[in-house]
Amino acid sequence: MAGRWSETELDMYCDLQYNLSVYRGFQQRVQSSMTKSSQLMVRLDEESKSCLAKAAELRRVSISDYVRMVTVAQARREVSQAEQSSISLTPEEQLKFWEALNATPKLTRAQRQLGRTMRGEE
Repeated sequence: MAGRWSETELDMYCDLQYNLSVYRGFQQRVQSSMTKSSQLMVRLDEESKSCLAKAAELRRVSISDYVRMVTVAQARREVSQAEQSSISLTPEEQLKFWEALNATPKLTRAQRQLGRTMRGEE
């Protein structure tokens, strides 16, 4: 199975990533409740606001707490990645990246010609 994850392994990995993000969000809520906060206003269209409300409901937190948990955590990850010159992908992004790497590439006409030439067929 060199280099390939089974569907079960991918599911387990995604679950682990989600649980870790929930735990980090909880940690940040505790830390932010201990420090003085300031307001930030964000304008959203109705569809985006509805999506945020549904996501907050899934985590059983307020929309403000959800936005704080998710956006601050994401911002910290991005700053950390920039400082380390590395990238980190969400489970969905990881899956898309894996699918792109796993897909058989379609060769261009020039690449097929090069292959024939290298095999001595022409």
